Amino acid sequence: MKSFNLNKQTLKQFSFFFPFFALLIQACGGGSSGESEPSVLEPIEYELNLSSTIVNKCGVESPYSDVELLIQDENWQITQRYTPDENGQIKASLFRQIINYTLVAKRQVGNEVEGLDIHSYIQVETSTPLVYKGIYESITDQSSCECVTQDVNISHRSYNTRSQVASSLNFTDWQAIDNGTTLLNGVEACREINGDWPLHSFSIVGTDVNNNSIGNATFSDNFNATSNEVWELSAFDVAEQTSLPAEHQAFKTSQIIQTISHFASSIDANEEDVLLFNSHDYIGETLYHSVAQVVFEETSSIFGSSIIESYHQIQDANFNESFSVQASTVKPEIDEVNFSEIQADGIYDYSVVQNYPMALIQFNYELIDAQAQTLSVNWTTYGPIQGLLPVKIELTGYEDIIGVDSDWNEIDVRLLQSATSTTYDDYISYFQNFSNDSLVSNLNTYHIEITK
Repeated sequence: MKSFNLNKQTLKQFSFFFPFFALLIQACGGGSSGESEPSVLEPIEYELNLSSTIVNKCGVESPYSDVELLIQDENWQITQRYTPDENGQIKASLFRQIINYTLVAKRQVGNEVEGLDIHSYIQVETSTPLVYKGIYESITDQSSCECVTQDVNISHRSYNTRSQVASSLNFTDWQAIDNGTTLLNGVEACREINGDWPLHSFSIVGTDVNNNSIGNATFSDNFNATSNEVWELSAFDVAEQTSLPAEHQAFKTSQIIQTISHFASSIDANEEDVLLFNSHDYIGETLYHSVAQVVFEETSSIFGSSIIESYHQIQDANFNESFSVQASTVKPEIDEVNFSEIQADGIYDYSVVQNYPMALIQFNYELIDAQAQTLSVNWTTYGPIQGLLPVKIELTGYEDIIGVDSDWNEIDVRLLQSATSTTYDDYISYFQNFSNDSLVSNLNTYHIEITK
């Protein structure tokens, strides 16, 4: 199973608008007549913009040009092809306001061989910018990045036991030096060279000598190397015992501060309260991000196995609002035997799940290339709750890697319902450039994973 955070609709028909010509004929009195010149509606140009980048471990972006954008009609036939310039930019003028398109990018992770990352978008506004963040680790430029690895020695109030030691930074392990000191080993902090260090947190949760639950935390934005290779910090922020909503589900929660996740914790369904760091200096810019999950029973058939999960995520400045997450306990009535919602010809239909305007459908492949190496291809389609998938259409130019008969090993489906919109246009626009966070601030999701 995969976790999901992470963070509308009248269904559109697959048709396009074509300008037409209007002819105005006027009759004149007195037995004479005349015709005006035909009035032609000039075609309207719509500007297409794509930005493609790779992001290094310090968040520094660099252009990524190993990408191709395929403009397609409603049947996924390719009408135009574009590649980015040296700045990772595509700019083009089209005469269609609504289009389908597919982005094909080379992708490489860790020691894996090069694969493909494919994204197809159904019925999008041509003028809505498309933003792509590529993943190609072996060529990602880390030269602008400065990383320092040291230990962190944290002074704090006396603890009898420690149940959790955490940081927004990665570290190898921790040890209790004494009741009032905790050491984190191998903490790595990174920044852009000559830039500011990001803000990071460190926290300890446990019990005091009276067996009362206690917690302390601190923040730091200075990770310059020290001569003894140890950063010394004092944890003065105190966690407060905070009541939870009645009859809440089990959920995970964290605080988002300056785009970084802090104080991640898991809350059991039977807990009545939680230790919460809600009085620190950055509370005014904090968003509480909570996710509840319900897992339904796995099913199997001769065609494969499937598992269905529901999620509910809320991101809000008010922790009580965020803690009110309730994932659906109603299992959707989809076909878990034949998986007939996705047909062999690419037509899909999840409309049995009502009031979920958008479907994200990803086909994952493990394919063998000409050198007998295994390469991965991930093909994600962003579309309305029912439509036509491009995976059964020949992807011209990439037939040597993937074809209509390529055998998938997993299909990952996510059906989305936002509390802020029921309009498909809002959903598809978000996934083009991720600029409208309000869409996912209160989001219900059904996740369907099908494996062979």
